[in-house]
Amino acid sequence: MDSSSDAPLPGSSMAEISRSDELETSKPVTSEGVFDRLLDRYITVWIWSVLFGASTGLVIDLITYRTDTRWGPLNALLVLVLLVSIVTAVISWRALMKCMTDYLIPKFILHKFNPPSKPKDQDKQSTEKILTESQKPVEKIESAKSIETTSTTETQKSLEVLESEAEVRAAIALRRAFEYLLISASARVIITVLEMIYASLQKF
Repeated sequence: MDSSSDAPLPGSSMAEISRSDELETSKPVTSEGVFDRLLDRYITVWIWSVLFGASTGLVIDLITYRTDTRWGPLNALLVLVLLVSIVTAVISWRALMKCMTDYLIPKFILHKFNPPSKPKDQDKQSTEKILTESQKPVEKIESAKSIETTSTTETQKSLEVLESEAEVRAAIALRRAFEYLLISASARVIITVLEMIYASLQKF
């Protein structure tokens, strides 16, 4: 039996180890998982856009609203409901801005939740380091690789925790924006109903 055939070649040991480490650290991503993540992002941005457009249109309508002088003191009730509608619409705006600053901008523009990529210079240095350490025992090389993999995994987990916390805050902000938008729209409907009642009373 020739035991030398089972031992790794000096020149190919580092290549084999690096390939095995890459296979272990790289997790297969299914098409369904990628599609679900993209769909979640699209739905979040779509909901934010709908709420922002609705609240903006409502605020413009409320600002341009003018009461009728024929109704006299009855306009005080309309002005009160109008102020409630404007305040709740502005609060809805504020919730949407919080969702943007806490999640949308860090996620899609600043990419704070993505793992940092290594610069090309660092990749070259790591390659040169691996080549210089190719003469060292395999145990030391595997230990260094495991330490690097552990640190990368911890960084990725911390980023995932930060992203999940930002998603929770964004969901709460979107729900709050929707609730206050409903209150503002309801107040605007009350204004229209009161106008109809006032107009009908003018006939008598």
